[in-house]
Amino acid sequence: MSGTEKQDAGGTSGASGAVADANAWTVKRLLEWLKGALAKAGVESPALCAEMLLGHVLRCDRLRLYTSTERVATAEELATLRGLAQRALKHEPVQYLVGTAWFYGMSLKVDRRVLIPRPCTEGLVEEAVKEAKRRNPGVKVAKVLPWKTVQLPGAVAAGGESASAGAGAAAAEPAPLGPEAGEGLAVLDLCTGSGCVALACAKQLPGAEVTGTDLSTDALAVARANAQSLGLADRVEWLEGDLLEPVAGRTFDIVLANPPYIPDAEWEEVPANVKQYEPTGALRGGSDGLETVGRLLDGVWRALRPGGLVMVEVAASTAAAALERVRTGPGARGLEDARIIRDLEGHERFVLARRKA
Repeated sequence: MSGTEKQDAGGTSGASGAVADANAWTVKRLLEWLKGALAKAGVESPALCAEMLLGHVLRCDRLRLYTSTERVATAEELATLRGLAQRALKHEPVQYLVGTAWFYGMSLKVDRRVLIPRPCTEGLVEEAVKEAKRRNPGVKVAKVLPWKTVQLPGAVAAGGESASAGAGAAAAEPAPLGPEAGEGLAVLDLCTGSGCVALACAKQLPGAEVTGTDLSTDALAVARANAQSLGLADRVEWLEGDLLEPVAGRTFDIVLANPPYIPDAEWEEVPANVKQYEPTGALRGGSDGLETVGRLLDGVWRALRPGGLVMVEVAASTAAAALERVRTGPGARGLEDARIIRDLEGHERFVLARRKA
């Protein structure tokens, strides 16, 4: 807002909701200004970002913004919005600004201690649910409603892809399976971060035992907070340590992982809003992108039960190399049926394999 605009905003009567004059800062006018300013600054999805920021400040959902267009913002609300807008114009992720991101129909708390969950990562959960159904085809399944995670800026995919970060409300939350779903299954989520994958698995598979691990104490604090807010605090065991070290000697039916995987050569292509704000250690995968991925694929078979499934998110540019690592590296002694799975945008995003029986 310009200085003149700030003065105009000072005379509004937000408490009553009445428009004081033609220059009053109504919801409609604020949305128009925010969208324009964000678009001019080159922020991706400026309309959605504007809606999220204004909804956060006014403490209402996005739909309410369009049913209360003449509602006038208070001076306090304008001051708060101005501060957030200034940060958004510098490409600070809107998910961090509002403290919330959406993943698999769940509202998660996020801050700079953890990566912002991406829609492509939901593929890990989808595969875990498919595996549970495969193992128990007779389980009662609730009707699954159509759903779609709204996407926002925050591409981290390598090779110039435009994968987006999920941070909007889901149109309809995916319905969990019946209470027996996942019964007897042990699920492990490595590099859990915000806990998004582990928590989605715990919610979708009520009968499963779920464990999440991370090297970062700070990340686990966020994961635990999310578990508490979602009512899943007693459903997931959180352990600190590097990859499989915290669960040494234990075995699982399903192992999922979203480790650091961006190759050094592609780091410069990563958008500034990611490089400058999200935890670098959770993003960078070394010179070939397989520094962490490779270590995991080499040894994960020891943590899998016979027939158990492992699925790891990787960069599209390194998927073929990761697959070759499974087939010819140290992990080949215990893994089979290795293949690449594409994400919703058609990119080679996951490497999947099974423990030999």
